[in-house]
Amino acid sequence: WRKNAIEALLATSVLGFSVEVVNHMRWLAPDTLVMQWTALTILCLSLATQSKQVDLYLKFAAIGAGLACGTKYTAGALLIPVWLSVWLLPTGSKKNRLRLSLVTLILFGLSYYLTTPGTLLNPLRFAYCISQQKKVYLDSGFSNYSVPNFWSHLLSNLGYFASAVFSKFWLISLSAFLAAVV
Repeated sequence: WRKNAIEALLATSVLGFSVEVVNHMRWLAPDTLVMQWTALTILCLSLATQSKQVDLYLKFAAIGAGLACGTKYTAGALLIPVWLSVWLLPTGSKKNRLRLSLVTLILFGLSYYLTTPGTLLNPLRFAYCISQQKKVYLDSGFSNYSVPNFWSHLLSNLGYFASAVFSKFWLISLSAFLAAVV
């Protein structure tokens, strides 16, 4: 964000070598890839706020979001901040914003479909596999690794951040969490 290479290296190293990231890498789960595509999307959105080439960086952000969605379908939600940026950043007239919304959707779709061709080549099998994945997470032994709904997920994450992320001592972690919120 501040274009300081040392800060960027430190930030990525802290994240990349964290226990949570390394643990997911060992599972062969797609979460670490989604994290990387999400980081690319956020980087492009950040660069769009600082550049005169807003449209170009928003297009790159849409491609990153499409690659993330192809890795794990729930990452399709990354298209929301891309579209918000199209309408909130200085991208020209209303007509240009509509055009850019369509272009970002097309780029998102192309990057998704090029990396996930089974969606188009065998849509019935794709839909069946998605329904099976849903059953695995909702009805099976993954119950210890899942939550029933959005609010439970949000509260679990907030509790984890407030009590464990910043320190093994809950009071220090809570203090750092509150400072981060402020």
